[in-house]
Amino acid sequence: MEKAEILRQTNGGLDVFRHYVPGQWNVGKLFKNPFYHDTHASFNIYYDKHSATYRMKDFGNPDYDGDCFTLVAMLNGRNCTDKEDFVTVMDTITHDMNLFLSTKSKASHACAPSTVIASAVRSSSTGMRISERAFTASELDWWKAYGITPDVLARYRVTAVSDVEFANGARLVATADLPVFSYRFHSGEECTQKLYSPYSSRNRFMYPKKVDGQLFGYDRLPPTGEAVVLTGGEKDVLTVSSLGIPAFCLNSETATLDESLLTGLRERFQKVIVLYDTDETGLALVRSCGNFTRCIASCCLWRVVRRRKIYPIM
Repeated sequence: MEKAEILRQTNGGLDVFRHYVPGQWNVGKLFKNPFYHDTHASFNIYYDKHSATYRMKDFGNPDYDGDCFTLVAMLNGRNCTDKEDFVTVMDTITHDMNLFLSTKSKASHACAPSTVIASAVRSSSTGMRISERAFTASELDWWKAYGITPDVLARYRVTAVSDVEFANGARLVATADLPVFSYRFHSGEECTQKLYSPYSSRNRFMYPKKVDGQLFGYDRLPPTGEAVVLTGGEKDVLTVSSLGIPAFCLNSETATLDESLLTGLRERFQKVIVLYDTDETGLALVRSCGNFTRCIASCCLWRVVRRRKIYPIM
């Protein structure tokens, strides 16, 4: 019943979208998705006559397809198909928008399900076939050593890989001593993968398809906030996010920070923080910021994690 009351008080969910989706946009008109580095106007909020509610649709990213509850769930790492999560989503909307509801939520709802990861996916461009599975207990313990929780892994769509079959017929089988994990990137209209085998000397990173401008975690950033952290790698993104701080990374520590990307971050966050290795590559990235220095700041967040350090660029 509370879901219907929220929709009634928010004009069918339109006011919720207005609250959480930044920028100037019009109903039914395509615009760039502000939740990741979108290069084409493929996102829109529209009125669905069948449900008499407003919904979102991103033709370049299938994750963004659902009602206002779906969006708020995504922004908070929740799953609308889980009853407790859906109650939390409704409570979040009620609190953030100062709604007055007479009854507690009963979690009777219908919301777009979270993305289902296929057990085996073959890349059309490289012929690489990737088989994915659930994490083992030992793999979860490995992530836990970096402060990374199962909830964060699920939110960022990180999966365990059982085996990789290459186009030439060679096959890499993951073992307890040689695990393989999959990171997912969004770059404009494409969703790509990066495989990570932390103990492999030969195939530490593998790309079924590598696309320029790949960003990890950018599409999981909140609309606005006090600070956002640019880290040197995917694992750092997960560690920082487990601390409750929004974070994302470029495809590599040698990638260049795009000025238009940074401009968008400045409009959404009070501070942009660079968290890179204390080596020459990390220092070079900081120096490359050049004219961006006025919008990048540092603040006392947490202890240095391993060899990572927060760099003030002012």
